[in-house]
Amino acid sequence: MLRSTTYVKTLAAQLPIRISSLTVMLVACCLCFTAPSPAFSAPYHLRAAAAGPELQINGLTAITFPGGSAVSRCSTAAAVLSAQSARTVELDKIGTRRWAIDTKGGAVVLVVTRADARILGGTTAAIAYSWASRINHCLSIPALTISVKQPLVIPTGEFRSFDIGGAALTTQIKLSDKSAAVTSSVYLTSSRSVTIRGLKPGFASVVVSAQDSWGGVAQESVPVLVEDRAGQIDPDTNVTVIGSPASIEVVLQAARTGVFRAVQLHSNAYLEVIQQPQTTAGLASGSATDLPVIVRAAGSDLIPVEQQVTVHVANNDQYVPETAQSLFYSNNPETVRRPQSLFDAVIPALNSPVRLVFHHQNVSNTPLLVRVELINRGQADAAIRFIRGVSPSVANPVDAGMVAGTEFLREWQNNSGELLSVPAQSRLELLTLKTEPGEVASGIYEITQTVGSNRTLLIRVDAEPVDPASNEGMDAIVKAATPDQCALPVLPLSSNYTSNIASLTSSDQIYAAPSLNVAGSYVVGGAWMHLPLGTDQPIARSDGAGSALAGNYGVIYTLSINLQNPSPVRRQIVVNFTAGAGTASGVFSIGDMPTALINDLEPPNDQQIALITLQPGASRTLTIQTLPLSGSAYPASIDAHAL
Repeated sequence: MLRSTTYVKTLAAQLPIRISSLTVMLVACCLCFTAPSPAFSAPYHLRAAAAGPELQINGLTAITFPGGSAVSRCSTAAAVLSAQSARTVELDKIGTRRWAIDTKGGAVVLVVTRADARILGGTTAAIAYSWASRINHCLSIPALTISVKQPLVIPTGEFRSFDIGGAALTTQIKLSDKSAAVTSSVYLTSSRSVTIRGLKPGFASVVVSAQDSWGGVAQESVPVLVEDRAGQIDPDTNVTVIGSPASIEVVLQAARTGVFRAVQLHSNAYLEVIQQPQTTAGLASGSATDLPVIVRAAGSDLIPVEQQVTVHVANNDQYVPETAQSLFYSNNPETVRRPQSLFDAVIPALNSPVRLVFHHQNVSNTPLLVRVELINRGQADAAIRFIRGVSPSVANPVDAGMVAGTEFLREWQNNSGELLSVPAQSRLELLTLKTEPGEVASGIYEITQTVGSNRTLLIRVDAEPVDPASNEGMDAIVKAATPDQCALPVLPLSSNYTSNIASLTSSDQIYAAPSLNVAGSYVVGGAWMHLPLGTDQPIARSDGAGSALAGNYGVIYTLSINLQNPSPVRRQIVVNFTAGAGTASGVFSIGDMPTALINDLEPPNDQQIALITLQPGASRTLTIQTLPLSGSAYPASIDAHAL
């Protein structure tokens, strides 16, 4: 019996050139005669048969015998292998040029002779090693093989299939399902395949077995795990924006909202954004663009789902700028010490824009979640036009109001916003912002109901406790750290939620149309111009009762300032923002000039927002739009004088 690796190398050097080095490696490996496959732990017999000169083992052709006695030799070899139920064969050298292929029990399967060498054109040693290697390969085939990675994971309600290979005959294969409540299985003889359906979440085991004609049995168990998918993700979704143009921020916000609408999450799942939407330009009125977003739904004991969603963003050019008919003011209390309802009011009618201003500071000793929702209590679907300006949660109230007001004024001037649906008996989350102790939530929204029934949409602002469990795997698209990176999800109304809002009492901080047109003039050589902001013409309550809106926060002023220079020389006229009641910031849009931003101005100081040069006898009218900013101290003023 030869087992020496050195001898194999020596023999390889003597083989004909047509035998490759790979063949030599395979011969060397086969001489090791590895242990039987685990599938043979059950006493399933091999299948050896003669088909003319071909020796077939486990359905494969192992050897084609040469010469006139080929059929007889083949039959003898098949009979010996069958009788012995051999698992491997070995080589024995007989004399100088003959080799025997034996079973481990010592039975001779066949003898390689010099006649074989002459017919096949090689040495007896090389042929013996080749035939032994081929026989061992065929003998090593398991009775059963399963073409699936184990355990097999199947989503609830879905099907998965695998093929059955191996030496067992198709008719010998049987199937049994050990967990019929979790899975159901079918074996198809035509394709030697098994199809399994996941019935409900749980563990199961599908057993594939085969019994030979001697009563020997081979068996393979396939562990199966059935789990729900974390969600269903539509690869395409459509969103609509407005604006001339719609800003980059609005387009990205709409894309994130569209992605959330394209996902149906399992109740225990959360959504992760693998690739955020990206664009480098706003979207012109009447145009469209596609933004790819990659998201992943995941959760404990759920099958994760990852998908690219293509968001089709269209800018609807049919919506023209409108003037808000009322102002909803959520600022009482401005400092929030505990979870509580902060504001609630009903949108009065279709196509009647309302402006919501909210500004609240968390002065409790724990984080609070500030939530702004639009609730459709009716039985008909609704739709809104939504323009927003919102600040991240920051500690400085003046800074928060500055960020929110600057963003809102820019979007409002361009009529830049989103068109959003609010299905019946659902709530649209416009903001979900976590505030740490000392931080401020500040924003300005303009909302116009365009579809649905009158007086069914409720705007609600709440301070809520933060649920620690909800922060695990915080949804990057729904609960972002900054509100300009989050989606606007729609959630169904639960019975508890419905009963809660039924007891709400409408807030009294509802005011008339939040727009003022103010004219002023300055003539070189005359008295300085002084236009107050936040004191004159305070916005009255919509119901006619109670005090007017102190400071006119969120009210858009359109200032028309006429400047004249009757003098015979060129003069410069400076237009300033002057703080009056305390620290104040301001944002000023001045025609085609760059927007002027004034930060943290202390009274009685002023700061330039425009410098105008007038030639002798010339005049010019400036149009300035601004709004008193939440967190700042108003009244303040716009002043003009010559230098």
